[in-house]
Amino acid sequence: MASDGSSWSETGTRKHKLGRLYPLDFQDKQAEKQTQSVEARGQHTYASKKEEAAANAKRWLSEEAMVAFRRYIESKDELKGLDYEFDELVHQCFHVEHYLKTFYHFNFTVKTKKPGSADWTSAMYFAQVKLICMIKRYVCYPLEQDQYGECYACENHGMGELRHPLEGIYDMGREDIQFPFYYQDSDSDEFDATTGGSESSDEDMS
Repeated sequence: MASDGSSWSETGTRKHKLGRLYPLDFQDKQAEKQTQSVEARGQHTYASKKEEAAANAKRWLSEEAMVAFRRYIESKDELKGLDYEFDELVHQCFHVEHYLKTFYHFNFTVKTKKPGSADWTSAMYFAQVKLICMIKRYVCYPLEQDQYGECYACENHGMGELRHPLEGIYDMGREDIQFPFYYQDSDSDEFDATTGGSESSDEDMS
């Protein structure tokens, strides 16, 4: 007699109180299905959260790119009154050399229409969003066809396809720095980005 009140038969089945007979491996299969169901739900939840995070990041980057674009057209008298709408975020690169040098580079397209016109045109733009002491600085430039200005920062991140203006004021990074980046002050210790601190010698510790 089983301890839970059900009985065991000689044919390898368990008889529950309701009198139904189940194969001995029935409960094992049910438990396996439940485990697989829980694992599937966990994987689905993780994938959903990952997709949601990626969508939120893309939305934020697109908004930042458009802030830069609006500041650009506001500085051009000939572009005032221009109708525009965001088209596509093409490339983006986040670069950190040290806590005082953090910036994003973007390639994105914007559709524009001149006042009184029914025709929309799409053009590629470059933008930089730089954070300095919790204050954002924006720059934006239109890009001509096959225009590739230099940027060591994006190249070091493997983002050579991200296009930059041939002439313009933006951060290019340093040619002699490879990931992981570090910051060398004038005569201070070296900042190590992998540890978040500085490397001190034994003499400094004494």
